[in-house]
Amino acid sequence: MTADIAENVARAKENIALAAKRAGRAAEDIYLVGATKMNDASRVREAICAGLPICGENRVQELLQKNAGHAYDGARLHFIGHLQKNKVRQIVGLVELIHSADSEALLREIDRVAASQRRCAGCAAGGEHRRGEREVRLRAGGNTRGDSFCGRT
Repeated sequence: MTADIAENVARAKENIALAAKRAGRAAEDIYLVGATKMNDASRVREAICAGLPICGENRVQELLQKNAGHAYDGARLHFIGHLQKNKVRQIVGLVELIHSADSEALLREIDRVAASQRRCAGCAAGGEHRRGEREVRLRAGGNTRGDSFCGRT
């Protein structure tokens, strides 16, 4: 394992723990998301082995290539970049959280694709949660609180 990757992950976790303590929060309530863009699959696997819990990708094509090579095995996966409507079908079901839903049209497309895959994306938009469906979690433009579009089960 490359020392710099392990050191960076360890340093980030230490910084999170210190910041959480200063803020009176539990470090476990704060998530470390490593932007794995422009790193090859072996470096992503190294980061996961070093304790990176969540990988964040910002390009759909790169995410798909790394996923095909099992680069994210052992970690959760988030999409952190601008998402185009024509790429939604490719990532719904692969990622746990979409950080960058920035338009009503994109939200509608995510909901449409999620419904076709029996996933629920519309609860917080006033829709009903469809029991038995997995949720698609979204972070609509600028939301830093981490609200899910579907917290119901």
